[in-house]
Amino acid sequence: MMLTRADTYAAVRNAFRWTIPEFYGMADDISDRRADHQPDKAALIVRQDGVAPRYLTFAEIRRDANRLANWLVSAGLEQGDQVSILLSQTPETAISHVVCWKADMVSPISILFSSGAIGYRLRDLESRVVVKDRENLPKIQAVADQAQNRIGLSCRLSCL
Repeated sequence: MMLTRADTYAAVRNAFRWTIPEFYGMADDISDRRADHQPDKAALIVRQDGVAPRYLTFAEIRRDANRLANWLVSAGLEQGDQVSILLSQTPETAISHVVCWKADMVSPISILFSSGAIGYRLRDLESRVVVKDRENLPKIQAVADQAQNRIGLSCRLSCL
């Protein structure tokens, strides 16, 4: 328990201490550890108008994250390489982030950016891969010529 009961806010604040581990991996904490202990528990609930909710378990997220991670490694990426994530808010976005946190290779870019802003970031970050969906493909195509020498690979979500 992080907080100790007390009669006043000041007492709670004064008693509070952060417990910070020497090494910490967010992906391990929110994905792998949960998949080890609660594999069938829902990790994500996907809701769309007119469609029954879809539940993704911790085991399914780990499976899909490992598939994408293996694809990135087989494509020659290594720890520290930059992977840009240009996805709408979908389960694949969360899974892509888990993968990049595990491998220490992430540079998210916002779908709200213009093509020019995306191109600038891809060049500046020296991204090797852009994980994108069809909806955001035109933004990447618009800057492909400028970034061609920097981005050697591109992943479709079919690798998930």
